[in-house]
Amino acid sequence: MNRSDKRTILTIFVIFFLSILTLSNVYCSYAPYESYEEWIISSNIKITNAENNIRDGRLNDAAENLSDIPQRILEVNEVWYKDYYTTQIKNISNEYKDSNSSIVTELDTAKYKNLGEMVAILDTILLRKDDMKQLSGFQEKVSTLHTNISTSLLEYDIICKIQEDYKKSSDLINRLKIIEAKITPENIENPEIALTIERDYTLIQEYPSYVSIFQEDGSNWVRKRASFFSDFHDILITMETVGSSKEINFDGIILELQRLEQKVPDLKLEPNTEVFVQESIKNKKAYVIELKGNQGKSKYTYILILLVSSLVAIFALVYIFFFASKKKENRGNSDVSQFLEGRTLLIFDSRRFGSQSHPRGVEIYAESDVGLKRELNEDSIGITFSKDGSKGLFVLADGMGGHNAGEVASKIAVQTAIECGKRDLLNYQALSDIDIKDILRNIVYNIHEEILHMSKSSPSMCNMGTTLEIIFLNKNHVYYAHVGDSRVYMTYTDGNSDEIISRVTTDHSELGAYMERCGVTEAEARKKVPSNVITQAVGITSAPLNPDIGDFHIGKNNWILICSDGLSDMVQDDSYIGEVLVHKQLDVASKVKELIQAAKDVGGKDNISLILFRIR
Repeated sequence: MNRSDKRTILTIFVIFFLSILTLSNVYCSYAPYESYEEWIISSNIKITNAENNIRDGRLNDAAENLSDIPQRILEVNEVWYKDYYTTQIKNISNEYKDSNSSIVTELDTAKYKNLGEMVAILDTILLRKDDMKQLSGFQEKVSTLHTNISTSLLEYDIICKIQEDYKKSSDLINRLKIIEAKITPENIENPEIALTIERDYTLIQEYPSYVSIFQEDGSNWVRKRASFFSDFHDILITMETVGSSKEINFDGIILELQRLEQKVPDLKLEPNTEVFVQESIKNKKAYVIELKGNQGKSKYTYILILLVSSLVAIFALVYIFFFASKKKENRGNSDVSQFLEGRTLLIFDSRRFGSQSHPRGVEIYAESDVGLKRELNEDSIGITFSKDGSKGLFVLADGMGGHNAGEVASKIAVQTAIECGKRDLLNYQALSDIDIKDILRNIVYNIHEEILHMSKSSPSMCNMGTTLEIIFLNKNHVYYAHVGDSRVYMTYTDGNSDEIISRVTTDHSELGAYMERCGVTEAEARKKVPSNVITQAVGITSAPLNPDIGDFHIGKNNWILICSDGLSDMVQDDSYIGEVLVHKQLDVASKVKELIQAAKDVGGKDNISLILFRIR
């Protein structure tokens, strides 16, 4: 018998019991606490439907089932019952207080007890039949009270089970949605991310919520997805060498791809997701078949290749002899940093990205640290460049919300910003200032809608949001979009003075508003208002969203720093940040690490995320 069947049987029993009591008219003047009979029935149906939808892979339908459960049922606690029956016990005790009977004193001890203890005390009293006969009507009232409390206790146990099952189902839906969000056309072509997806689906099988809902189903879609992405990862690794190695079993690869193709319908993916997964497999299969067909033709090209290779070798020798000396002066500028050109970096955990991977002309380092007090890192970072390295997009988001909702919000923000930015900013050459600012504003609103959509589809994601900093670097021109209390700093040279630091953005917070309104320093403002109350966030509808959009020019070797409040709340002295950026003789990675350590040295209460770069 499964969990849903047991819950249904117990519910029917309570309903039957309440019906019998009503027909017998045993409630008298001491009525039981209000019954949640109808809500219990509907909630059980909703939870059963949600669990079935989870088992069938319909996570959005399951989330909708849970959202239909009355909030009143989820808020019920024993104190409501206990206070009600404590009042009834007091009334009966007061009615018989002049009798000086020990049985009345014993009844009075049941006040303020929990429901189970009340029932136990009343059980003992009901055994003292001779004592009760001496008090007119006492036995009937105590018996009615005993029945009512017992019924409420049974009903409350069912409600507790509903609340527990709701939390388990909601938790599992959220965890599965986070994994599912990683299955994108870009991600499934990355062996490392494919392996991460496989591990996520494997690890989730150890969670109590998974075990509770899927029980002994060894062939469910979660297990199938874990197995599929493990095999898909292996195929991706094989495909990396399939065009360069001579010892390739083309038939074996084609057979494995066909096997994977047959598995896809059983994964219960969303329709659009299933389409691009199938398309990826078909493309790989077509490529391998083409290579197999060309394998027999390759031997006829060996002589031609040998001839061409000889000519290339001769040309290389001439080039080295005549022109090598002219290249020596440029070796110091050798471009060792082709990795990121036209590619994307996402940081969703406590990780780092260093300047051995930056494009030519830009020195950069980014790192996200969980800090000393938080268990989860709810900050996310995204960085991407155009293929020629002349344009860059830098995104930082600091999520907020219960459970792991902040982490989800910041990831959605960064992924959406990178996708929209690559499409609308990096791929276009002739954009006016107005065009770029409009695009940045639209990206912010797109992210806002994405987060709101996710919030509505999952109860535990309600009210999640994130701060957002988007920087678009177009040669030496910087454009930015800003929401929340994360910050953008820049350094610049004012005339003949030394390079100094300046804060580009104004915090959307009570602190920032007070500073702007009263014209006081941050240190003075912190004495008057809390620093952790923000007035704008992406995905939050309590205040209208009005992002700050702006631009400025940056000189060579001037620094741009983007940071979450994990740095600015801990290291409140901008001049110290400026000293690290401008005066300390450190490489870019060491500058970032020193600032993170400085935040930790004074508490490290929040996640600490930084992006630091300059044009060289």
